[in-house]
Amino acid sequence: MSDKWYYTHAGATRGPVSGVQLRGLIEIDGLAPGDLIWPDGASPGLAVRADAAMAFPTAAVVEAKDYQPLPPPAPDWLPELDQALAAVQDLTALPPPRPADWIADVRRAETMSRPAAE
Repeated sequence: MSDKWYYTHAGATRGPVSGVQLRGLIEIDGLAPGDLIWPDGASPGLAVRADAAMAFPTAAVVEAKDYQPLPPPAPDWLPELDQALAAVQDLTALPPPRPADWIADVRRAETMSRPAAE
């Protein structure tokens, strides 16, 4: 029997992958407990829930004092700035960005950097 598997994730059918790759998908959130898996050559109608066939880690308990919110996502104009900086030797020759492109990011950073009221 082949060690190739198909699976569903986020509404799409994917595979084939090896059993090792299938287990590795759990670690990178590429496979959720409710996703379906079935071996190569079998009908997708015989698929089983991934959590019925594989061991998923249990969620760790996080105390409120230990919770650190994720940083805000990078602004969408950052790759454009990176390309512009890579193409220009003299940074003073760059035109200034339109305020609408960056002012919201500055305001968000300012509100996030203010100390909490005690």
